Amino acid sequence: MKLKNTIEQILGELVRFERYEKGLTNHNYYAETKNQAYIVRVPRADNEQVVSRSHETAALRAIQNLDFDVPTIYYDEKSGIKITEFIPDCQEYEPCTAQDKIEQVGRLLRKFHQADLHCPYAFDPYERYLQYKAHVQKPIYDLTCYEARMREIASQNQHQVLCHNDLVSGNLLFSKNRLYLIDYEYAAMNDPLFDVISFLSENQIFDEELRQRFYLAYFNAAPDILLLNQLKEWEIFEDVLWCTWAMMMAESRHEQVYLDIAKDKYQALRALVADKS
Repeated sequence: MKLKNTIEQILGELVRFERYEKGLTNHNYYAETKNQAYIVRVPRADNEQVVSRSHETAALRAIQNLDFDVPTIYYDEKSGIKITEFIPDCQEYEPCTAQDKIEQVGRLLRKFHQADLHCPYAFDPYERYLQYKAHVQKPIYDLTCYEARMREIASQNQHQVLCHNDLVSGNLLFSKNRLYLIDYEYAAMNDPLFDVISFLSENQIFDEELRQRFYLAYFNAAPDILLLNQLKEWEIFEDVLWCTWAMMMAESRHEQVYLDIAKDKYQALRALVADKS
């Protein structure tokens, strides 16, 4: 197996190497030597229309001396192969049973943003939308009616810091002792409110009590009406953005999971717009 041989050149002889059924946009593998276990990420062929490796490289450099990510053993920008330590007994956000998991995420995200990290690349939300839209040949949902609103939201983008921009359940790993924030493929400079809504919307946290708990952990206070309105506008934006991304991925990969994501995002968008009207 060519890939296994490549990984053995990096890690040494492997006693175990198999697909690890986690992740959506990459192939992941569990690799084990006599002394250590690892997770190997290998990008799929169409990843170049989704992420920029130079952006990921810059983000990894920005966080390298901080304790957010799982330790990286190997990273190659050209191939996109990344090898990290395997953390045993980890749970993603959704199945994690810790009663305070939402507060843990709020505190970690606040710490991440308050570190005021910088990289030379921006995650321009509206440009991302246009990029994804350009790849969609036969849109399932017509989202053009939201574009003026999206431009208005994006134009209000204020203080920017390094943001993660992809706070799905699988990028939040709870071990026995701590919480890890992993996978910086989308990380770049952005409005931190984008991350706040990324976490809530990607994990389908619609319950107001849970949202208030998260806000208190992240903001250290209950958000006022102005801030809540800003968050709602970003939520509308992100539902359109990721619905478009999912339609693009569905056309590229012909996999049902992307159709499901597009449908979920569109339904959430319609409910949110109806609630605001």
